[in-house]
Amino acid sequence: MNNNEKKYGDEKEKKVIKRYSLRMSEQEYNEIKNKAFESHLSMNDYIKKSARDKVIIVVEGLRDLTIEIKRIGTNINQITKNVNASNNLTEKEKEILLQEVKKLWQLLKQFTAQNL
Repeated sequence: MNNNEKKYGDEKEKKVIKRYSLRMSEQEYNEIKNKAFESHLSMNDYIKKSARDKVIIVVEGLRDLTIEIKRIGTNINQITKNVNASNNLTEKEKEILLQEVKKLWQLLKQFTAQNL
């Protein structure tokens, strides 16, 4: 075993050569500390294992799509309220409007399912 390695059981760990500081609230610190304790790991090992074993998926445009769909929904709701107040829309037209809203939400669900 050379000077750059420490032996732990059958595993060899390279000597630490990088340091990273992390800022967090007292509550976050306590949550991580408790989870590390429950996992029988040091906080350092728990944080490194958590970071390396997680898959992070970035979906470009999802936030913008969600915002736009919510705006469309708001507009449709306002139109519906105005139409209901004046009774200028037939039941068939109301059903078409409702179907369009459902289509928008289905598109969002599909987009989310494909990208997450």
